[in-house]
Amino acid sequence: MLILERQAWDRALGHHVVALFGVGTVGSAVANCLISCGWRVVEDIAMSWDSDSGRHQSLVECASTLVSLRRMHGDGICSFVWSAGRAGFSSGRDQVEQELNAFHDVLNLFCDVATRLYSRSQWHHVSSAGGLFEGQRLVVASSRPNPQRPYGELKLRQEEALQVLPEMVRVVYRLSSVFGAVRRSQRCGLIPTMARNGVLGRITRIVGRPGTLRDFAWTEDVAKFIAQMIAETRGRQTNIFLMASGRPVSISEVQRQVEQSLRRRLYVNYSEQQNGSDITFSERAIPENFRRTNLDECIRRVCRECLANVALIA
Repeated sequence: MLILERQAWDRALGHHVVALFGVGTVGSAVANCLISCGWRVVEDIAMSWDSDSGRHQSLVECASTLVSLRRMHGDGICSFVWSAGRAGFSSGRDQVEQELNAFHDVLNLFCDVATRLYSRSQWHHVSSAGGLFEGQRLVVASSRPNPQRPYGELKLRQEEALQVLPEMVRVVYRLSSVFGAVRRSQRCGLIPTMARNGVLGRITRIVGRPGTLRDFAWTEDVAKFIAQMIAETRGRQTNIFLMASGRPVSISEVQRQVEQSLRRRLYVNYSEQQNGSDITFSERAIPENFRRTNLDECIRRVCRECLANVALIA
């Protein structure tokens, strides 16, 4: 996890501290956006997500840093950003329960420390639109989550747990199939996986049909939106945002575009088992100020990076 700080965008609000939990594909992109806007990393604390005792020690260290920053700079704003988690669509209940326990530990830290140290605090929560709305088409703001597997239930239970916080304090981002550049030891999404395997001559195994529809969003677009929301800290008409493109595309079309960008054939094995249903979102449900990069451009960028960094992605 990272702790970052800077003067609030409105100087009358004082100092702004951000505790970012989870620096994987989304979290690292959010951190990069904040740093590019003048935020400074104060602490980089290793989190022991799989060990209760190790996680407790890490959270004690986090609390100590927050106390020190409060004494140093006085009152201001404290934002927690939850973008952690290793669970995915294929995760079982044991992994889901373990992740939920870690989430509750961090939420308790926020309630017990952050909200008491600072007069203004906010929780920014990265959730999963795919997990919540699996099998639904043209999801809109009023659509009700209907999880189909433990992973989706985890995301719904996390969102429900946040209801202990006042509505103005919690902000939820429901992400569609987010993808970014290929990074070693990080999940990066279907498209970078296809590109990496294409460059390395490996088989890509996909649980789904060639015609399965998915909605892909570029990680950097999502990160910029979240970073903007963190910095603004002002009242909003809604506290739940759908981060999607609103332009569904079939997996076979993605495969075609990756092959075209790499100028080589992909070896893909499709299986409908467990995950062959479409998930699409209405463009009407997407925030007007969420800037979305064209999918073709994103695919070309990923493929160029893979071709240029074969040693890095191997």
